[in-house]
Amino acid sequence: MGSNRQFIESVIPHIGSLLCDDMQTVIATADLVLIGTQAVAKDHVTSLLRPDQKLIDLMRLEEFRPVLMATAVSKEIHPLEMSRRARIPSTTSTA
Repeated sequence: MGSNRQFIESVIPHIGSLLCDDMQTVIATADLVLIGTQAVAKDHVTSLLRPDQKLIDLMRLEEFRPVLMATAVSKEIHPLEMSRRARIPSTTSTA
């Protein structure tokens, strides 16, 4: 038996009951929505969000690089420090 399967069966055997194949249902019950694939259209996901939900789009972080760099300049943050921060997925959006 592979180590991943062994871990799942011994530590989180109930994981199958937590999985859902309906994105609308999953988003409706979430506080935070994380996009980790390009196979999901961001526009579709945002259309399903409630105003109180947060969205982190890991696949499109590069789009925020100009904003991050402008923030670094305006707050006088050293570019190397900003680069380190940019690698930490903390960009959120509600729409």
